Amino acid sequence: MMMEHILITFLACFVIFLICYIGRMHQKIQRLHNDKDHDTLTGAYNRTGFIRRTEKIIQDCTVSDELCVLFFNIKGFKVINELFGLDAGDKVLRQSVELLQTSQLKPLLTARIEADHFVCLIRQSNLIYDELVSLCHRTYVMDDKQFNFYCRCGIYMVTDKTINVSSMFDRAKLAKEFILDDYAQPYAIYDNSMRDGFVAKNELTSQLLRALKDNEVKVYYQPIYEAKTKKAVSAEALVRWENSQMGQLFPGQFIPILEENGYISELDLYIANHTTEFLRNRTAQGKFTIPVSLNLSRKDFYNTKMIDMLISNLRDTYLPVGYVCIEITESAYASLAEHNSEILNMIKKMGVKILLDDFGSGYSSFSAIQDFDFDIIKLDIGFTRQIGVNKNAEWIIQSIIDMSHHIGSKVIAEGVETQQQADFLVGMNCDYIQGYLYSKPLSQPEFENLLDRYQETIA
Repeated sequence: MMMEHILITFLACFVIFLICYIGRMHQKIQRLHNDKDHDTLTGAYNRTGFIRRTEKIIQDCTVSDELCVLFFNIKGFKVINELFGLDAGDKVLRQSVELLQTSQLKPLLTARIEADHFVCLIRQSNLIYDELVSLCHRTYVMDDKQFNFYCRCGIYMVTDKTINVSSMFDRAKLAKEFILDDYAQPYAIYDNSMRDGFVAKNELTSQLLRALKDNEVKVYYQPIYEAKTKKAVSAEALVRWENSQMGQLFPGQFIPILEENGYISELDLYIANHTTEFLRNRTAQGKFTIPVSLNLSRKDFYNTKMIDMLISNLRDTYLPVGYVCIEITESAYASLAEHNSEILNMIKKMGVKILLDDFGSGYSSFSAIQDFDFDIIKLDIGFTRQIGVNKNAEWIIQSIIDMSHHIGSKVIAEGVETQQQADFLVGMNCDYIQGYLYSKPLSQPEFENLLDRYQETIA
């Protein structure tokens, strides 16, 4: 009897121990599971956790529960890391989660899905737009430094609960790309036209890559004239796309898309190859030729393969020195100077002239010409359009021309369309004029005819 009692007691203790052990193991597994669902830096959900929890909420919600997904990213986050350090950047990320979780949006879930990208699931009734604007305008202060920055927010109203959660915040992310004013309205709401536009952009990109192979893309040349003699002394290589379905497309219709999708270097290299081949053929035949400038995008300078191919092409063309020029915008130079301005110095040493395009269009114009010895400065078209309209603009034009000459640079005024504009620029000692008053962009055969006529007058 005693042995039986001891056995029963032992079994009871073992069962209690087993229950406790299983309970502790369950808690441990639950903690591991939760850790797998959470971001270690901020404590918010990660992408996996957000998707898992959102699926459960949507599955359990009633028809009256109207939800929306918000996608945030911090604009200029890299600057915070550079100005204040990585620890400060981590602090901003943690603060971002705190602000979202304690906001009037009352999020059901908050997640950091990667880098400086966050998503929230909220009820549509809590979508207070003034609160959203307030959350998107941020200031970080450390010691004596202060940095104002913005968040951008894309919104997807959960109208179709059959699509997966990943697609929901992909749609919210896409909406973010349609924000027009980061300050006044730093948010945009997804609609199907955005998706249609996104698909159309990608289709246009794929068509263009094919068009480059099939030579549908044509290089055009707009002559640049010496202001006083009105003789064509150089040209700018431009582009037109002879699309088999849509007809002729102008640069503004496809270049921004290529910039956005990262394919602009393919186009720029194509133009460079065709232009240098054209110049080489004419010089080899002893025909009259004038220098041509090639436009390079800011993104070209981050594509080492493209830059290497361009430099190799310039070295192998065997053209007379100065027959090829490189034209870059002020924003491209600012980006390049920050990372590796040696590329421009290398190209310049090869005898290639460097033009600064759109001078006066940005805040760092004077810094650019102070830091680099540009051969030619191209006056922003906005100034040309103010001739005869705005006296202040005319004074600025005169000052820019005088200043450029003092530092040894020539000046091109682009967008000249009236005789009044041309006469004013000649009076201000502007060196060169480019615009429809003298010539529109010419196809290669038209440009060859122009050069041949010049050759006849020289002969």
